[in-house]
Amino acid sequence: MPDGSTVVPAILGSDKLMPSTLSGDKTDRPVYLSIGSLSKAKRQSVKTNRLILIGLLPKCPNRPKTHTKRFAYHESIAAILRALEEPANSGLTGLCADGRTHHAIPRIASFLADYPEQCTITMVKNGWCPRCEICPDDMPGFARRPRRCHPQRYLHLSTTAAEEVVLWKFANCPNFADAHAGCNIYSCMNVDRLHQLLKGLFKDHTWEWIVSFLKDIYGQEKGLDLIDERFSIIPRFSIICQIGAKLTRVKQWTGAEYKDLVKVWPAALAPLLEGHPDHFKFIISVTDFILITSYHSHTETTLKYLQDALSGISSNIHLFLPYRKSHSMSKIPKIHSLLRYIE
Repeated sequence: MPDGSTVVPAILGSDKLMPSTLSGDKTDRPVYLSIGSLSKAKRQSVKTNRLILIGLLPKCPNRPKTHTKRFAYHESIAAILRALEEPANSGLTGLCADGRTHHAIPRIASFLADYPEQCTITMVKNGWCPRCEICPDDMPGFARRPRRCHPQRYLHLSTTAAEEVVLWKFANCPNFADAHAGCNIYSCMNVDRLHQLLKGLFKDHTWEWIVSFLKDIYGQEKGLDLIDERFSIIPRFSIICQIGAKLTRVKQWTGAEYKDLVKVWPAALAPLLEGHPDHFKFIISVTDFILITSYHSHTETTLKYLQDALSGISSNIHLFLPYRKSHSMSKIPKIHSLLRYIE
């Protein structure tokens, strides 16, 4: 890298989008681009236009062949990002906002996507971690740090050898990131607070386990009624949405409702869990972890708080084994991903 050059981190993002509720089952998958040299507040602001739409991915058939979907995805992303391949090596020179000419080297630093798309991007099989080589049977793996994935180890692997580290590898279907200098696509898989914590850890797992536990204690219908009653008596507050009287009957929540429920559910459910302190400690640990990860910046102290919350989750998660069909906490990538928030 030449002296005086500036690395410009490229942040990519993609997610399935429903264009309209009137368009049936039609979906789009836009790809967005931003840069890491901007502040987080500016990148998230709608008014600043710091998030640029750079492409729309094609929709594959409903039942594609084994590698058709992955091949189409990587070919499309490679075509969209081809303009960044050469500058990632040699850089580019341009006039910046300070009125001076600078030499910049754009590098892919992060790719924001939900778990299924992360598996497609990294060509990792579903159920495995996109960032490390931990076996799903060893998840959540809080006690140890598995070996991290690195692209240089996989470039020359045969299809059989790739299967051993649970990678999809097809002839004439390279990963689009192989053409970009300095890009470790596995490390680019960033944390996703909405899908991993709010929807995954909280709604899909912890909430369902607690509701099942309370139904075992108080009965099927009475348990649900008690939960609804506890949340319905929460007084109105300016920054928390009003929770209705039929919370347990709601099929789908919004991101704002996830955030508001996390703030109030320990106080709402505390009387129902009287006599079960370990279950309540698990709720507190989950709540602490989710709320602390919302901080805009972290220090050694806040990271220690995160580790303490993770230890509380690890110590009490076994209490909910009866509410898993497999009676095991393995094969839950979203809970395993909690380790990434402390790294």
